[in-house]
Amino acid sequence: MQTVHLAAIVYDDDHDKQAMQIAWQVIEGLRQAGISVAGLMNKCDAAGQPIDEVVQSINDEREYTILQNLGTHSNACRLNAAALAESSMVLRDAIIQKPDVLLINRFGVTESEGGGLLAEFSAAVLAGIIVISLVHQRYVPQWRQFAGSLGHELPRDVDAIITWIKNGMISHD
Repeated sequence: MQTVHLAAIVYDDDHDKQAMQIAWQVIEGLRQAGISVAGLMNKCDAAGQPIDEVVQSINDEREYTILQNLGTHSNACRLNAAALAESSMVLRDAIIQKPDVLLINRFGVTESEGGGLLAEFSAAVLAGIIVISLVHQRYVPQWRQFAGSLGHELPRDVDAIITWIKNGMISHD
């Protein structure tokens, strides 16, 4: 029987940029190891800092502005649901190609409420792809409920994450 690998890199407010940088370093490490990787991650600026408002395909030039500027006095949710839905095509295309690893930028508020990219998380797992996402500590209970016994929580350590992935690939064989 094939082992399912679904993992979260948990972060808090003080480590959100660090977690995203770690994810990009994992992507680079996987590529250097010859492991196929695809997904949707926050774009980085010229200094290597993640841009919260924009997600991009890690394998091509597609990018989507998923957060809206609602003005300084707005308390409304900034998520652009239409752009998020459009960005899901990156993940659906990747699932068809069946990479070894799929990274999804976040399991966030919309996923914790049963929407967002949950269908893509599920489809990738059902396809036997190793799935990794960033999860803010406030959504860990919902992540655990979604992932159940299939879920793993990984440390914010590039080498440990890559080792976990490689071990998961061995158990897939």
